[in-house]
Amino acid sequence: MVVTERLTVRTHGNNHVVDLTERVAEAVARSGLEAGIVALFVPGSTAGLTTMEFEPGAVEDLQRWFEEAVPADREYRHNLRWGDRNGHSHLRASLIGPSLTVPFRERRLLLGTWQQIVRSISTSAPVSMRSWCRSWGSERDAILEDHRAGWGAGSTADPGVGG
Repeated sequence: MVVTERLTVRTHGNNHVVDLTERVAEAVARSGLEAGIVALFVPGSTAGLTTMEFEPGAVEDLQRWFEEAVPADREYRHNLRWGDRNGHSHLRASLIGPSLTVPFRERRLLLGTWQQIVRSISTSAPVSMRSWCRSWGSERDAILEDHRAGWGAGSTADPGVGG
């Protein structure tokens, strides 16, 4: 089964980072699916999706990194061609990427303890932007166990990875 939902986010503009974790978790819970993956996509070329620890220090570090790596006040060929002064926004978005996939089980996202889903907005003006949240999965959770040595229910070590 596939369930699609649109998430709309109001942003403050340039370099705004928004935590989407709770909204995505709610969409997964509403989907009626027990296990599967949720794929997120941002239509547009000035925003991106990633995961990070969403806390003020890490958010400021990301914003500072963007400003140092792709400064807004630099001259970009895109600006010369279109005159819209948002060349930096397109480059920043391309560094993060427009999509993200997260597994879920028992209607809960399988994220790390300090891992949140975030959207980085690089446009210079406040906007209302949409994201698509599509959940694929099963209405019941079928757990398949691999009975190789050390790889079974409850194990986190995969003997096939790293030797």
